[in-house]
Amino acid sequence: MDIGQLLKKAGELQKKIDQVGPQVRSEVNRQIAAIPRAGKTRVAPKDEFETRAMYQQRLQKAGQRDQIAEERYQREVDQIRATIDSEIKTRSQGYQEALSLLNRELVLDERQVALSLGGYDAEKEVFAEAVLSVKSNREVESLPWVLKVALAEAKQFKESVSNETVKIRAQVEIEAESQRGRIESAVVEDLVQGLRYELMGQDGAGMVRIPAGSFQMGSRDGESNETPVHKVQLDAFYMDVHEVTVGQFREFVNQSGCSYEGDWDDVAKYSAGDDYPMIYVSWNDAGAYAKWTGKRLPTEAEWEYAARGGLIGKRYPWGDDEKVARDHANYSGTGGKDEWEWATAPVGSFEANGYGLYDMAGNVWEWCADWYDGDYYQNASSKNPLGPGTGSRRVLRGGSWYYNNTFTLRVASRSNYSPNNRTYDLGFRCVSGSI
Repeated sequence: MDIGQLLKKAGELQKKIDQVGPQVRSEVNRQIAAIPRAGKTRVAPKDEFETRAMYQQRLQKAGQRDQIAEERYQREVDQIRATIDSEIKTRSQGYQEALSLLNRELVLDERQVALSLGGYDAEKEVFAEAVLSVKSNREVESLPWVLKVALAEAKQFKESVSNETVKIRAQVEIEAESQRGRIESAVVEDLVQGLRYELMGQDGAGMVRIPAGSFQMGSRDGESNETPVHKVQLDAFYMDVHEVTVGQFREFVNQSGCSYEGDWDDVAKYSAGDDYPMIYVSWNDAGAYAKWTGKRLPTEAEWEYAARGGLIGKRYPWGDDEKVARDHANYSGTGGKDEWEWATAPVGSFEANGYGLYDMAGNVWEWCADWYDGDYYQNASSKNPLGPGTGSRRVLRGGSWYYNNTFTLRVASRSNYSPNNRTYDLGFRCVSGSI
């Protein structure tokens, strides 16, 4: 079944679901109309052999009988009406289950998707207006793609796209309930030059695919909020290679018209240039940026899984050796490769972890999507956990340049902060796909 057939079937099922409510309510109204409803009792006028008190007593008794009859009627009506929601749910359950089965991820190739490059910016070495779309299907949202291609490769790449000598793989998520689809991720290969380009968001940030898998989340030798260690299974997703930079966030503010309420002078004190991580961002700022790029913030589970980089049971993204920490992370003080005293380092200043992610330890704390709860691991979901349903503080991960110890650099270390606050060592990166 192709996308068009899937969405057509979804539309048919949704139409049936939408018809259930009116049908049930119509039946209920007919049942109610069939219930006999006593009218108001007619009371004979006072006669000459009856005192006023006797007449009033007669009126009162008639009123009481009328009230009892009306209450009995209303109870029957309420009992019937109380079945509406459950009846709608029962009758539509089969349709709902069938509809949910149409939610799926499809992988399309160059025969089904089209890549439009637009113009090339030779100064920035980027096709800034590239768009990936599904052919002959308006129900799937087109994907703006900031496609970075080196100047030496760009001309041939554009010819390859024009001549259809490229291979494209696009992951499309179908949302049956809304009868819409969206492109979650994509890869294009230039068959002439033998080059491969992966999906980037509107911010131009490079991303890497984090494979689906499971891991043991938490730690037995950390703090109590890291226990119990528990198995978590995650679907594949994409994550920004680097923390969001000052330059990228400034571009977001300029292009989106979003009002940034932080102080750029404060940012410059600790992040000295466009290639340094953006700081003084609240959780809300980070979420607005992620939405603008068509991405989202990582869940806490996704962050820890990605930070581990495929290593099993290790304390840090590079392994267990605390003595080499300054060769792998920027935290308070200097030594080894860490030459930044009381400031952030340019993103990517240290080696990447096993998944190709930089600065998963140190530099800046990174916001996660989850609400924070110190006891959440006690009852956490084992499949794609989203964190607590409510809270007052959001999760932070990764440690920062400000802390003069390696304890917070551990992959299992958890912290939290008010989502409205900004400070000198709070930053973030984005993810897309899954969840």
